[in-house]
Amino acid sequence: ARSRNLPVLAQYLSGGDDYALIMALAEKGLPDAELSQQLQEGHEACGPARFFAGMVFEEAQIIERTPFYLYDPRAQLYSLGGIAEENEILEALARRSDGFLACMRNDGRVIFVPEKQIQLNPRQKAPLKTDQKSFNGTYRYRKLSVNGALMHLAEANLKAHSFSTTVSPYYNLINPGKERTLFVDELARRASAKVAINGTFFNMDSGSDLYGWPVGSFFAADRLVHSLESPSLNALNRSYLAFTDAGRLIVGETTQKGTDILRQNQAGSFDTAKFGNQRIVAFGGGFGWLVKNGDPQAWKAYAGKQFDPSFYSRTSRRARSLVGIDASGRQIFFLAQEEGSGSPQPMSHPELAEYIAANTAYKDVVFLDGGGSTQLVIDGRSVSNPSNGGAYRKNSSALLLMP
Repeated sequence: ARSRNLPVLAQYLSGGDDYALIMALAEKGLPDAELSQQLQEGHEACGPARFFAGMVFEEAQIIERTPFYLYDPRAQLYSLGGIAEENEILEALARRSDGFLACMRNDGRVIFVPEKQIQLNPRQKAPLKTDQKSFNGTYRYRKLSVNGALMHLAEANLKAHSFSTTVSPYYNLINPGKERTLFVDELARRASAKVAINGTFFNMDSGSDLYGWPVGSFFAADRLVHSLESPSLNALNRSYLAFTDAGRLIVGETTQKGTDILRQNQAGSFDTAKFGNQRIVAFGGGFGWLVKNGDPQAWKAYAGKQFDPSFYSRTSRRARSLVGIDASGRQIFFLAQEEGSGSPQPMSHPELAEYIAANTAYKDVVFLDGGGSTQLVIDGRSVSNPSNGGAYRKNSSALLLMP
């Protein structure tokens, strides 16, 4: 009875990432203390593994992963190491038979808290109405605090469910009228998207004929709907997102001659875009590298001579928007970092690159437009606050997760 929930819990909470490790250690029949020590010593950065160290031999009841926003500033909250802490708790994961709740803190760590010491905090936002069964389920949203940086993270597995992902340009790119930019939540509602984040950089000069035009190209429904490339815009070796008809997400780049994903033919139109033998059904560009093949090399060098390290306010601690994929091209994340009183020490681009490369399985990550443009939307509702207490900015494009 003690171990009957182990396979279910392992798949439910770790999405398979640590399943083999957890099962192998559990088969040894190690007592809690020894198992906990092995997991902490060998896998210090692994939240799910630390979680099982305390409950692998305890019968536990799974709690739906909808955020509970539990908080008690007076409670003595204990981690596995027995250190007394005071923390805001964002999610209750499981209830143990000894009266403790396994809870996820706002920094992503799992701790065990006496259930009687936890109470709902009425000052918190209402729980999001999302289906958050597991990493391998539909999608998962959580709020993280890392060294004073407040971040909102949404993750989804594109293979496990019938999601499609697309890059959506501003309203009516083919026949643009006065409406050239939209708030991300409005664009998400129009498209019935489950998750949406702002897209690439764009022309913000409202007096210009090119107001609202995104930097880069957009390809949808087998046709090019927008193109704006210029060396003066640091366009060489800029990163792009592409989505295939097989449901894979590709992060890549275009170079100067002969290797563009989209080839312009002599008639002036664009050939059907392909990646190997997979047809590309959506394509958007104008982003910048943050992590490439697991290496935080975004700022090492650019082939384009126009590269200037000051571009994108690289060292500034600003609101940021990121998107990334794992090695399979199936697991995707959307991240919005806040800037303001609730996030006193947001990370710079280089710091974000180092953190993601060291602490996640995402191998390719690009940054989107940031600052006032940053906006993450879940089920039509904005979860990230506007930069520095201001108002949301209308954007020219967004990345959408579609049901």
